[in-house]
Amino acid sequence: RDRNLTGGKFAGNGHRATLNALIATHSTVMDLTDGIFWAASPPHQLGKFVAFDVNDFDRELPTLTVTDDAMLASGEFEKAKQAHKALTEGNRALKNNDAQTALTNAEKVEAANPGFYQNATLRGRALLMLGRGTEAATAFETALARQPAFLSEKQELESLLKQARGEK
Repeated sequence: RDRNLTGGKFAGNGHRATLNALIATHSTVMDLTDGIFWAASPPHQLGKFVAFDVNDFDRELPTLTVTDDAMLASGEFEKAKQAHKALTEGNRALKNNDAQTALTNAEKVEAANPGFYQNATLRGRALLMLGRGTEAATAFETALARQPAFLSEKQELESLLKQARGEK
């Protein structure tokens, strides 16, 4: 359930370069040496991991069950869901050429899930569409510093950064 990047840096919930409990819907862990099987409970991998005997799956091992992720009790999971919704709405607004709505959603996303690179990417795209190149460049620099998960995203951000700076 570690949601940090290599080196221990938290990158916001949902970053695909981490062990991301918000992606998978099911998870199991097995220790065949000791004969224990753990199955995650919903939502995603955040619920408790219920332990069972590998040789008898009807035999639950309650003393070995791993508790719910603290993200559930803290409200962080609900905030992550709100952030995902706002990010989706912001990207939809960009596709509809509504940069101001996209910018408003970028602010909501950052408040609900701080540090996630896609928040800064959305902000930068909205600012670029609004003709605010200097601010857009800063947002794209922030997104790059937050370590995009995929090379294609990094390359796209580098291209957008050049565009925001007026470079060719």
